[in-house]
Amino acid sequence: MGDVVVNLATIIIPGVPGTTPMDTVTHKSLPHNYSVLFFPSLRQAIPSSHTSFATLTEFSLGVPSFTAALDILQHSRFPSIRSLTCNIHTPDAPTLSQASALLIAVVDACNAETLSSLAIGYCSEDPNEYPDQMMAYLRSEALRPLLRFSAMSSLRLLGRWSWDLDDDLIGDMARAWPELRKLHLDPDGYLSSVHRVTYRCLELVATHCPNLEAFGSVINTASSTDIDSDQLAGSGPQNTTLRRLHFGDSLIESEHVEPMAAYLTRLFPSLESITTLAPRWRSPDEVDDMERWSAVAKKMSVKYISD
Repeated sequence: MGDVVVNLATIIIPGVPGTTPMDTVTHKSLPHNYSVLFFPSLRQAIPSSHTSFATLTEFSLGVPSFTAALDILQHSRFPSIRSLTCNIHTPDAPTLSQASALLIAVVDACNAETLSSLAIGYCSEDPNEYPDQMMAYLRSEALRPLLRFSAMSSLRLLGRWSWDLDDDLIGDMARAWPELRKLHLDPDGYLSSVHRVTYRCLELVATHCPNLEAFGSVINTASSTDIDSDQLAGSGPQNTTLRRLHFGDSLIESEHVEPMAAYLTRLFPSLESITTLAPRWRSPDEVDDMERWSAVAKKMSVKYISD
């Protein structure tokens, strides 16, 4: 069915007796949002061809596989969408082409001028379950299509995918999204051995995102001993709204603790917490890094969280 569904507001869970396939539901009296877990009858949830949900503004989607998410998003259009959440309920890693295709499907399905909140995550009922590692790394080019969403205020990528990102991408995001409040670039994901996102990206978000409240990414602190006195003296950019940093399994050496603490104090004077990956997710040789980040937080008098 390719008809425009002009009055769609809420969709009932498909696969349950008495419910209706996704591309045939209209209901004027329901609020303009819905939250759906597509189990177990996925086929009746997927529109049979491109279907436009004209009044839908919030969409929360839970699916058991990347294929299911792709099928739904590739066959849907959301011209009024403001918030999209997509949770994948499987530990199976996506292929590089699946992950890239999912990001493109989001771009194609959503209105570039209205979407302000996007979250793509991994969900499991087992707190000790960690998804498999992808066979290849997603590079910055895979995320650049998201820059077309000019109203973006919250981007939360939490799928624990495999990444090879860089400072240039974060700078482009910061400049493209001046209203950004939350930016999480999968800080608990798998990272390539060459960490091209460095501590210098923090100056970019401090400069261009005056409303930023939370930032998450693995960062490379290897050259943080090169932070010059001007950067520490308060002459550079400063963000007074940022409260939370999540650095995942970012590595930090002992000699970098003091300059990093001074640098973060100058950049983010209102910071309240620093979070890193919990020991159970780390290799034995990375546990010392958790202690060093704890030392950074202590020097800054902020809360340290191991999650």
